Amino acid sequence: MSGEESSSDSLKQRTISESNATFSHSLATPRRAYSATDPRLLFGKRSSISTILEEEPFVHRGYDSGDEEQRKRLREPVEKFRLIMLTLAMAGIQCCYAVQIGHGSPTLEKLGLPTELISLAWLAGPLSGIIVQPIIGILSDSCQHPFGRRRPFLVAGTVFTSLALSLLGNADVIGFLFGDNLESQPIGLAIAISAFFLLDFSIQAIQAPLRALLTDIVPEEQQAEGNALFAMMTGVGNLVGTAMGSLQLSFLLPFFVSDSQALFSLAAIILIITVSLCCYYVHETPVGVLSRSESFAQRFHSEQGILKLLVNAPRPFWRVFVVQLFTWYGFFTIFVYASVWVGRNVYSGNGAFPLDSPLRQAYDEGVRLGNLGLSLDAAVAMAYSTILPRLIEKYGMGFMYCFSQLVEAFCLVVPFFIRGPSQRQSPSLLLKILTLSILALFGIPWSSTMTIPWALMGTAVYRVDPNRIGLYSTIFNLSQSGPQLLVSLGSPRIVRKTGDVSVVLLLGGLSAMISASLVYILRVYILENDETTNTSQLDSNHSSLLE
Repeated sequence: MSGEESSSDSLKQRTISESNATFSHSLATPRRAYSATDPRLLFGKRSSISTILEEEPFVHRGYDSGDEEQRKRLREPVEKFRLIMLTLAMAGIQCCYAVQIGHGSPTLEKLGLPTELISLAWLAGPLSGIIVQPIIGILSDSCQHPFGRRRPFLVAGTVFTSLALSLLGNADVIGFLFGDNLESQPIGLAIAISAFFLLDFSIQAIQAPLRALLTDIVPEEQQAEGNALFAMMTGVGNLVGTAMGSLQLSFLLPFFVSDSQALFSLAAIILIITVSLCCYYVHETPVGVLSRSESFAQRFHSEQGILKLLVNAPRPFWRVFVVQLFTWYGFFTIFVYASVWVGRNVYSGNGAFPLDSPLRQAYDEGVRLGNLGLSLDAAVAMAYSTILPRLIEKYGMGFMYCFSQLVEAFCLVVPFFIRGPSQRQSPSLLLKILTLSILALFGIPWSSTMTIPWALMGTAVYRVDPNRIGLYSTIFNLSQSGPQLLVSLGSPRIVRKTGDVSVVLLLGGLSAMISASLVYILRVYILENDETTNTSQLDSNHSSLLE
């Protein structure tokens, strides 16, 4: 071997050793996720909060912000089975919501909470949407965990949601262990209200990242299909949850003490199974993660802060946002008072009376009928979601969106004029059928609002700022949380003065009428800001979003 060859081999070995050492050092040393000039300031000064939120984190090696072409290559079409597994978690989430809507208010009333104060417990929903969802959206956008951006939040949210469901279903049992009695259950009521808040707060940690996960890994041409599957799974979860709520589960499953215990326990099991399947089959592509320099505190106070992001949001985002405000005011009135309305107005019962009282038995029977109606609502939503794309293609996006709001208004106005028989008399078969029909028709606006606005918003935002789809999704959710806050705070005074929950439903119907008119006034069905484009052609194009 010549001296030159030996020198060359030594140089190669030294170079390889240095490369290996550099690579090992890069694995052992966290990389800076922000620039050296990043001030990391909160409210104009250094603070302990900014230090905690923006300390140098471990950045997973796979999370490199690629260019647009790389992002497009990695967002390849998702096979149908994986897409179904992704959206299956929505069925588990909606099953939990269904049991909360169907039995949440009656459970609190049975534990001694006055009817006029029930809506205050439902403050948990809007507060979680206003406070928790934006935080979760920001943190998940910046999450650089090896398990993914969104899946760690899905797992954590499932754990706390299951805990909340267990506490809510066993609140009366726990209360009796600590001194409650049949006449007074303050401890059980306190546990139930706390679990109510925990349930809404923790379930937001699942729902917000799940919608963002769809946008992360599914290409634009499949976004509509994914949102349609979300709507379908929402119907499945609603159907399962409300169907369980309409049965005497303690009779079918005698190892449970009460129907509520069985119902909330089964909902927790279903949630765990569906989220586990989602996390197992759906693998996230670690691309396009925002740097830590644009993380939690910086989003509020840097040049790319939330205020600027909101100002620069695409116009279709705000158009649909405004419509959702009025749509969801109506929806939340039925969420809070559907079962209570059937138990009180249709069956003339009262949940505050003792368990063996005829009024209490009539009330419980009305609650079960209300849950049966909500089951039909879910079935209608599932069926309607399958034909909605064809209806949009035939009649146009604007017409079908407006139609769904008018159906919502009808279903909320009619209950005001329905009155059951006098006490100790069962409602007639005709009245029961009318009640079930009103609740079932809610499937039409529910399917529409779970599909059309989210498809329009998601597509518009992804074209402008795909890295912040999680943040924009949680901000868009405020269009649903804000009206819930108004219903929760305003309903107690209305019920106290009128003694009739159907008055609250009537106001929700008037709000739905406003949302129907805004669909055409704001032209929310036009995705692009192009006033010269033929509207009918745009309607046809956007019907493909839902196919």
